Amino acid sequence: MPGPPLTCESFTYAPDGDAAAKEHFSCPASLQPLYDPVQCKKGHYNCRDCLKKGGSRCAVCGEMCRAAIDVGLGVKAVLDGLKVECPDCGIVITRDRLPNHRDNVCPLPCVRACGATVSRSAAAAHESVCQQLLVSCDAAEYGCPWKGTRQEQANHTAACGLNGVLPALRLMSDRITKLRDAHDAQDKQIQLLKRENAAQAKLIKGLTDGSAAQTARVTKLEVQVAELDEENREQELRIGMLRDQLDEHTAPLEWHELGDAFCKKHGVKLRNGWDPDKRTFRFAKDAHGFVHLDGFIKGGKPDDDKAVLTLSEDFRPLFIERLAADSGRKFGEVKIVPSGELQVRVAYGGISSGMTFFAE
Repeated sequence: MPGPPLTCESFTYAPDGDAAAKEHFSCPASLQPLYDPVQCKKGHYNCRDCLKKGGSRCAVCGEMCRAAIDVGLGVKAVLDGLKVECPDCGIVITRDRLPNHRDNVCPLPCVRACGATVSRSAAAAHESVCQQLLVSCDAAEYGCPWKGTRQEQANHTAACGLNGVLPALRLMSDRITKLRDAHDAQDKQIQLLKRENAAQAKLIKGLTDGSAAQTARVTKLEVQVAELDEENREQELRIGMLRDQLDEHTAPLEWHELGDAFCKKHGVKLRNGWDPDKRTFRFAKDAHGFVHLDGFIKGGKPDDDKAVLTLSEDFRPLFIERLAADSGRKFGEVKIVPSGELQVRVAYGGISSGMTFFAE
């Protein structure tokens, strides 16, 4: 975005510039470099804005200058060739280059203090990468209230419960939108057909010959209206069902942690040298049969033949599941077999949040 309009008070002559220029081409009102100069009838130079501020009186002789005289191209060329200092970065350039330098070249610190320097013209584009820009959660439209900087967004995304089902939520929303659009289109068609039906009925009422063709047309239109009304009701039922499914997706998960009553009852515990880390291992199952794993474990040795733990019956997959795991230092794999045994392979240590598989 461009900077504020330049005036004679926006910049100064370079210290090592032409001393005579400073003396003869300075505004007598502001004592700053002349900018957009005009001259009075006696030939004194004044800045146009300064002359207006002074009631159109020359700051040198006091002469009224309601119709100030332009100084001409020669004087303007001399002024444009004088060296001035950029008011923002202090670089010395000729005055004719100052507007472009100030808007497109001069490096300014980011207004959000992210550490970057950008020109005024690049400030808008910088917002797309600024780490201090205030952003919302990707799942904000589904109820997540979080707001923070872009730098903090990755950590929030990893912890946000809605992000795990965000693709499903978006798919449901897209389907609802398409069904609603189809419903609206059909409703418009119904209204059109009803208007046609009314017009036909009015025509039939005015006819005296009782045309069989017109009667058949009215009957056909009535059948079409009835069919479209039925389709409309079906669409409304589908939208209602999808809304119910969307509500189920956003329902909070019931997590089972190691050591709670559920795990003790079903014998779910760590073994073969594995222990809980900063966050205890936990698992949950949503309304659609997807099992979610979360937490960190440590101490054990990855082994295909030794299980970390055995999940209870309702949390077991029909087929072998292989899921990616993140230990914080390198990646590995978690293997879950239909018997419920969970094995860690390759990597040391981790089960990362967002790990999900289907279990009927």
